Amino acid sequence: TNAVFGLFIDNSDTVNISNVTINTNTSVGVLIRDASVSATLTNVTATGNGADGLNADPIPLVTITGGNYSNNSSYGIDLNDITTVNISDANVSGNDLNGIDILNSTTVNITNVTADNNDGSGFEGSNISGTTTITGGTFNNNDDNNVGGGDGISLTTVGAVVTTGGVTATGNDPGLFISGAASYTDTDGVSSGNARPQEHTS
Repeated sequence: TNAVFGLFIDNSDTVNISNVTINTNTSVGVLIRDASVSATLTNVTATGNGADGLNADPIPLVTITGGNYSNNSSYGIDLNDITTVNISDANVSGNDLNGIDILNSTTVNITNVTADNNDGSGFEGSNISGTTTITGGTFNNNDDNNVGGGDGISLTTVGAVVTTGGVTATGNDPGLFISGAASYTDTDGVSSGNARPQEHTS
């Protein structure tokens, strides 16, 4: 708390972080660089930081279970060059940019997250070559600062996209934006009630 980085881990093999609180640092709450095997975060609280709640790259596998990455001055969770991403049951709300931001990945699984009231999008992903699966969760009322451009879910230049398990995305602009996807499958219907309808382009 009240440091530059709350926790900075560099050039490790396997990183495991659980049940810690890392708040109100002037830059990133949790910063992980060059873990050669994996990083696992369980019930981590990283809120109110001056940049991202969590920033990690490059790592073959990142698994985030539970935790709170909200009210940060940049992204809640910012992942770059992660081969496989698994995020479940995390709260990524009220951040100044996107709740979750993923760039350059292969497989992404987002399950039962709460990504509401971010100034950017709830979840934004780009350059994901494999399958992105979003199961359940809420992505509501993003673009909280009303400057435009805040989607519930925004995916560009991706492979297959699957939404299932009752994804809710209301009060956004739009709720779901997909551009440049290999395919899109929706098994339950993503909620409407957005400033613009869902947009899917290939």
